[in-house]
Amino acid sequence: MFGKLGGIPEDPATGSAAAALGAYLAALEGTADLSILQGAQMGRPSRIGVRADRASVTISGQAVRVMDGHLTPLTFSSTPRPPKAKAMSETIIERCEARGLRMTEQRRVIATVLEDATDHPDVEELYARASAADPNISLATVYRTVKLFEETGILEKHEFMDAARDMKTPSATTTIT
Repeated sequence: MFGKLGGIPEDPATGSAAAALGAYLAALEGTADLSILQGAQMGRPSRIGVRADRASVTISGQAVRVMDGHLTPLTFSSTPRPPKAKAMSETIIERCEARGLRMTEQRRVIATVLEDATDHPDVEELYARASAADPNISLATVYRTVKLFEETGILEKHEFMDAARDMKTPSATTTIT
């Protein structure tokens, strides 16, 4: 993984993407034998060799291996997927009530917005979404509620280099940045 915020330059070639492509093609065709050129537009051309069958994928080329793993090809079907289950064993509102917090209507709205988020909104974005649902919610209320949720262990605070905040429920996936 490479991250510009962490000062790590972008990699001109991605073996993980090549492996995924090889596994996908092998799942469709039985085998795949590819030679992929990446990074030419960046001035750092890299060639990746991929040999795959339905049981394994082999990547070749000049690289530093940082991970081993196995891929299982997906099966595609026209059957709709079941609704995504909540990752938490209980909702934020249930966690608040279990800790004895008084749940005002504004706190309920904020908790619901957090649970419904499919991205990582920062506090200002959380405010925009919550105030759209309840125009009486102020930015200060959102900050106080997030702080209260953090202090009571309902959310966890994570600091990043760009000073963004990542708030999530312990052992869950509901987050805000």
